[in-house]
Amino acid sequence: MRDVILAALLGDATLAGLGVSDGAVLTGDVDTPTERPFLQLRYGATTPGPARGDVGPNMRDLTLWVHDVPNDYTRIDKIIQQIKVVMLALEAEQSALTDGWLVVVEWVGDSDDLADDGHRTITRNTSYRIVGSSL
Repeated sequence: MRDVILAALLGDATLAGLGVSDGAVLTGDVDTPTERPFLQLRYGATTPGPARGDVGPNMRDLTLWVHDVPNDYTRIDKIIQQIKVVMLALEAEQSALTDGWLVVVEWVGDSDDLADDGHRTITRNTSYRIVGSSL
């Protein structure tokens, strides 16, 4: 599932045009990001989801943090809007994966405007609940 979401984000031309590149998506290393803007993907715990036929799916929360240089949240807002397009398209496709399926991508909400003193960035996040067979 992680690979599918990462590929969808990195394969989106609009996000690329806003500065989101392979080196700007962190899935583990949060100490040394150098590119701006950058995304940090934080996966929450996996819990049982609603039944789907005879195969019970898993449910997981995903929070995508968008960091940028201090000054203006406009680019962060545009990136968050496009992330929503990309994430909801995964549900619309009812994504069949090599190791399972993805059936629900639910937007949970977006954060306030925030600042990250450690990274010296401004930041916001957008959250999703995803349901599938292998999360």
